[in-house]
Amino acid sequence: MHNSFSLGKIRNIEVKLHYSWFLILFLVVWSLAEFYFPANYPDWTKFFYWAAASIAAILLFISVLFHEFSHSLVGRKSNIIVKSITLFVFGGVAEMVTEPKKPADEFKMAVAGPLASLFLAGCFFVVSIMDIGTTAGAIAHYLFLINSILAMFNLVPAFPLDGGRIFRSALWASSGDIDKATKKAVAVSRFLAFALMIWGLKFLLENNFLGGLWIIIISMFLLQAATSSLRQQRMEHVLSRVEVGSVMEKNFRSVSPKILLKDLAKDFIDYKQGGFPVEENDKLLGIVTIEDLRNVPRKEWATTRVEKIMTPRGKLETLRPTDTIYDGFLKLTNNDFGRLPVVEGNRVVGLVTRNLIILLLAVKCDKCV
Repeated sequence: MHNSFSLGKIRNIEVKLHYSWFLILFLVVWSLAEFYFPANYPDWTKFFYWAAASIAAILLFISVLFHEFSHSLVGRKSNIIVKSITLFVFGGVAEMVTEPKKPADEFKMAVAGPLASLFLAGCFFVVSIMDIGTTAGAIAHYLFLINSILAMFNLVPAFPLDGGRIFRSALWASSGDIDKATKKAVAVSRFLAFALMIWGLKFLLENNFLGGLWIIIISMFLLQAATSSLRQQRMEHVLSRVEVGSVMEKNFRSVSPKILLKDLAKDFIDYKQGGFPVEENDKLLGIVTIEDLRNVPRKEWATTRVEKIMTPRGKLETLRPTDTIYDGFLKLTNNDFGRLPVVEGNRVVGLVTRNLIILLLAVKCDKCV
């Protein structure tokens, strides 16, 4: 998702923060410290209000992460690949590289999130009624409330929120057509997003700045997420119907593992390829890219051979001519490659690159790129 940055990976799933998270984090801490806790616990000091608010906001962040990972772990059981999770405190969106193959798979994955939040709500409720001190009990009670609200909010039928995915799974099961189901679910999501935006503007006009700003941010995020999800579905629809062998780049050059990097540099200029398959006796040994070359000091180009810097065959993803271009898209995306060799036996017969996929989408799908 755009407008976000990475925090790293957990179980091979990238965790991202949307930039709006910082604004909303401040709003959460500020509203808790200045309104919620003072209204419910008037005897606390200013320090305790802000300390409790900060702890509660961090635990809310962890709660949302738990919610989203429940989706991912359930999805993995149905071979649904989740590339990343983007968090914006009050919710999150899992970026799926593959969509569910059956309505039942989507339903199970979607409902896992609200169930996880309800589980956390129950746990925090139990903690809140234990004798653990006023401050800890207050934080636990807030997290009980907010996880309950998080579960209910995510059940709103706005795609790609959980409720929207549950709604799409029902449409899909009814019609048998995931493309039509996606379009209808996204249309409903857009309507709800615009309705929320108007509601937020009404709050602003009534001088309820905090409530209005909160609602408008959520509506904008829903609108962006729905558009992104529809684009993903269109891409899969187009690319899964094109075989690699029909569009792969056949006019390419391979290089020997024994050539020196100074000669490889000349080949990059002469043949204008961003990477070369490395072959010997018509057998694929690896691939070497312009990035590999740039990682070697120029003074070593005259003495270093390609075999020293190439990515070996064992670490490569490859395609077959009968695979779909969507298979190639998944492998390129999941491994952050720029190109993939197409192999028959041990021999390279073509290349699939990111640029090829972009051009294919530009020709075949008006709203994919």
